Amino acid sequence: VMRAAANSGNAVIFVDDNGANCIVVHPGANRAIPTDLPVDFQPGDILAAQLEINLDAVEAYFSRAKACGATTVLNPSPYTGLAAGLLANTDIVIANEWEAGALGGGEVSDAASAKACAGRILALGPKAVVVTLGGHGAMLHTADGYAEAEGYRVPVADTQGAGDAFLGAFVAQVAAGTGYTGALRFANAVGALAVTVHGSTQVSMP
Repeated sequence: VMRAAANSGNAVIFVDDNGANCIVVHPGANRAIPTDLPVDFQPGDILAAQLEINLDAVEAYFSRAKACGATTVLNPSPYTGLAAGLLANTDIVIANEWEAGALGGGEVSDAASAKACAGRILALGPKAVVVTLGGHGAMLHTADGYAEAEGYRVPVADTQGAGDAFLGAFVAQVAAGTGYTGALRFANAVGALAVTVHGSTQVSMP
């Protein structure tokens, strides 16, 4: 059903001795997702997307999901300046400090700047904004208030996939009926566990 022949997407991940990573991606078919697949969204469904696929597909399915009463979750990774156009149809944004800074128009360097940046993103349409802060934990900003989850002190082996682990854990908790604050704390713990093991989330997810 792809609109053009393309090779499978591939990524090469470099990890230094401190566990930090650099990812080189050849998107291939990941950027050839059709915008008209027969997806039947229902109220209560959750659609989560990153930006590793073509933006027009994310826009199309977010619009359809919102129209059907589903919840949309955006992880703007890898970041593109066009991501701001998705916010009108996004319920929850989950971003790391760099992505949040780029999306909210300001540098995130500490909890105070993260909170200010999340507030600016919130004003653009989402109901909730989560900013992950690596070893410093994560924070949640909604129209009803603000919550923090403190970072865990863990031996860091490999940070690749930590954001994916956090995103998956948060969405799973929301799907199970957990409130955003509880989901934040659970996802923060899962992300911390994920960095203690070498390998992507296929290996490191607890």
